[in-house]
Amino acid sequence: MSLWLVCLSPGEAQVALRLFRPQELFRIGDVTVFTTAQPELTLVGEIRSPGGRVRLIVETPDGIPRPESPELPLRQWTVDLEQVYPLRELILLPVIIVGEGGTPRSYGPRNVFLRLSEDGRTFSDPLAFVASSGVEAPDRRVRLSLPEGLQARFLRIFWEDGWQRRAGEEDLPDVRLLGVEVLTADRTLRAPRLVRVTAEIASALPVQPFQFSVRLREGRNVVRLEALLEDRPDLAAEERSDTATVTVVYRPEMLPVLEEGTPLQLSDGSRLLVEIPPSAVRESLRSLEILPVEPQEVAPDTYRRLRQVPEGAEPLFAYRFQGHYQIPFRAEASASLPGQPPSLAVDGRKEPPSAWVSSLVPFPIRWRVDLQAVFPLGRIVLYAHREGGVSFAPARAKIYVSTDGETFELAAEVAEFQDETTSIFLPGGPLARWVELVIEEGKQPNVVQVLEIEFYQPNGRRIVAEEVRPILAFERPVRVALRIEAERLAEVPPGGGVGLFLWNPAAREWEPLAVESGGLEGRSEVLLEGESSVLGPLAVFPLQSVGLVGPPLTAQWSLRGFSPNGDGIADRNRLHVAIAAQEWTPELAIFLFDLHGRRVRTLMDRQAVFTSTLTVEWDGTDGSGRPVPIGVYLYQVELYRPDRGQPEAVVNGVVGVAR
Repeated sequence: MSLWLVCLSPGEAQVALRLFRPQELFRIGDVTVFTTAQPELTLVGEIRSPGGRVRLIVETPDGIPRPESPELPLRQWTVDLEQVYPLRELILLPVIIVGEGGTPRSYGPRNVFLRLSEDGRTFSDPLAFVASSGVEAPDRRVRLSLPEGLQARFLRIFWEDGWQRRAGEEDLPDVRLLGVEVLTADRTLRAPRLVRVTAEIASALPVQPFQFSVRLREGRNVVRLEALLEDRPDLAAEERSDTATVTVVYRPEMLPVLEEGTPLQLSDGSRLLVEIPPSAVRESLRSLEILPVEPQEVAPDTYRRLRQVPEGAEPLFAYRFQGHYQIPFRAEASASLPGQPPSLAVDGRKEPPSAWVSSLVPFPIRWRVDLQAVFPLGRIVLYAHREGGVSFAPARAKIYVSTDGETFELAAEVAEFQDETTSIFLPGGPLARWVELVIEEGKQPNVVQVLEIEFYQPNGRRIVAEEVRPILAFERPVRVALRIEAERLAEVPPGGGVGLFLWNPAAREWEPLAVESGGLEGRSEVLLEGESSVLGPLAVFPLQSVGLVGPPLTAQWSLRGFSPNGDGIADRNRLHVAIAAQEWTPELAIFLFDLHGRRVRTLMDRQAVFTSTLTVEWDGTDGSGRPVPIGVYLYQVELYRPDRGQPEAVVNGVVGVAR
């Protein structure tokens, strides 16, 4: 993380808050809102002050991910009960660690102050409590009885002292809480949502870096930060504090957005944008995470072969991706047809022929799935096959659940199913890892056809089995745009350029995705844009002027021959295309032919290209999705003007397919 070094003049006593990631305003082209698929947002920044104690206040959409081990020393929590309740008891869950010799140490507060509010804006005068350590309590909880007649929705909890002190900062308490609970007047125990935290930073340095994480809720989130100089009440409010606000949209699943027919734009909140066309995503890809990588973590041996990179230089920026792909749960059934096993009912696809079909056997038919971990279950949704007005849904069934796979308990009975979609609610949210559906009767004799079964927690979150992959393949090229600011352009050699490169693990080399050469001096920023049907590790390198100018059209395969046999080694090949700058928008066509001249696959068909480079992937199948025979194939890349029928440039060659 870079630092914003500041020299304070004598007597200056103001606070300045600056965010490096994400930036307060994210803009690449017309994108102004930071969009992510990650459930946690990491805030990286710095606070400028004359030294002393500064409070960092963070208003968070859904709490912090690890309250028991905060990244900064916490001094205050504000929690939300979601509605106004009459209150009976405040319960703190301190972290208790057993040290050497078996002596437990509590990290709870010694004294607690509580302010109450019904609207979250106006809070009551503080109530003071002396808190026990929680060590002697059987459940390790600290219970604070509240005066009768109190009611509130928001509770602001803070402390001045704790049972432990921070190492090296003995004047600061080390308070760590697992959470907060509230007992209402009707003796109902409620777990409120953490919406605001206050950390205290004590430093003699004029610039204090910080890193802090918050959880996000699906949809639009607003995260607000305030840095407050605590020990200078003589200063005006605008001199004592500074604020920053980040608006971020959390998209935990990509497909619902893409099904609307508009591109999905994901960003890192700083300089990188990935735009995914609706038809580009394979059905099993649920979400895509963009993760920054420190440049020094990129192995120098991987890019020293790039002769355009100055000797001793390292990447300006680097990123990696994580694609979360849905995979089938493990399932078994007492009846199924060959080729349509019970796992097809939990593979994330609702379209035939991805369906579990039972064989012609008498009822009952048992179907069991392993969710791979224990979850509370709130709802099960069953999608049945219906064809020509005939439904193959169950008619009557029972649902059993188990946490150990041996002892099953009845969770629900269903006396009637809809013809296509049936939602089954499970009272009490039972815990389950294994779920068994016992179908006692079907709408058709001796056969059921289930397209999909979905499982949801009581909070509405869907339970899925996922596989994380660092390399992602798309059906159509995705757009990658990266913005480089002037301060980083200063690291580029005079007369040189910058290049955005994509790592090819099969060829073990960096391949150019976009290049900007020459004329960088004095520019406020540079935008690198490229298209690729594959996403993997990305890096931006400073380039020398050598070898930056090329022919109008070039094309090169990552592998001269590849073996798409599903063994995970050289299963896919990439064609990298570079287009020289034109005054018109180029269109590309990319075809594959066998040695008899018959077209076997069209990778692009006169598609407009808005970048100088793009990467297209071939998986070794023909236009119908069938694997092509072993042999040599011809490829042809054609560059067109939009208003002309003949290509402006053509590149062709051969590529080999083995098994």
